[in-house]
Amino acid sequence: MAYKRKAFPWWSEETLADLPLLGTMMGSDNTTANIIAFEVQWATQDVRFLANHRVGRTALAPGTLYLEMARQAACGTLLVGDGGEVALSGIQFTEMLFLEEGGKPPHMRTEVDKATGRIMLLSKAEDVGDGQD
Repeated sequence: MAYKRKAFPWWSEETLADLPLLGTMMGSDNTTANIIAFEVQWATQDVRFLANHRVGRTALAPGTLYLEMARQAACGTLLVGDGGEVALSGIQFTEMLFLEEGGKPPHMRTEVDKATGRIMLLSKAEDVGDGQD
């Protein structure tokens, strides 16, 4: 009796559409098919929880949060059908994500370039589509 086997049967397009920290997978960017993007608007209670991480008196997102988001993005996109392993390397933190008490929860965007394996985590305080930068 023959069995159809997949390297990671739990990963599918449905799995990619809802990764906990990444949010929803967005439609492919017309500029390149290699970029896969996820977007999520953090809830106020998420920010309240994360605001317990402080440097001095300043609340900011912990570095391990970024690492877990990058890990989910890598496992959710780069491994599909390959059955390989992922190692995060060359990590750079260029800006801190400050968590303002009573401020608007940030909107997060995670981009994965399948051709290079580069993962970018982007944030902004306002909702996507409100016309502000």
